[in-house]
Amino acid sequence: MGGIVPDDAVDVSGKKAPLDWVGRYLMFENRNPTDVVTLQFPVRETTARYTVNAQTPHEKIYTCTFRGSTLVNISPRDEHPTSYRFYLRDEMRRDKTPMKKVTRFVCDRLIRDW
Repeated sequence: MGGIVPDDAVDVSGKKAPLDWVGRYLMFENRNPTDVVTLQFPVRETTARYTVNAQTPHEKIYTCTFRGSTLVNISPRDEHPTSYRFYLRDEMRRDKTPMKKVTRFVCDRLIRDW
């Protein structure tokens, strides 16, 4: 599998951990309840140019900035005071993602024959 998670981008409680894929899932064995698993993967920022109303008097070229597959900025903007500022997503362009704490089920014993 791999690809989305670089081999050196996983650590468990501050120590590098090997990637062990089971289908499309990563498996971390022999973990303690207090372990923190951290996955890091790059999200590239790219730009693309699009032409609207091509070859008409209303032709306009827009430059779109994407972070991953999300449109985070578009220019030029309509700066009229009554216009809504679409795709102005500076919070999505930061390097550090907001963290969210979740609790996951961890089986207390290994089930082999099912």
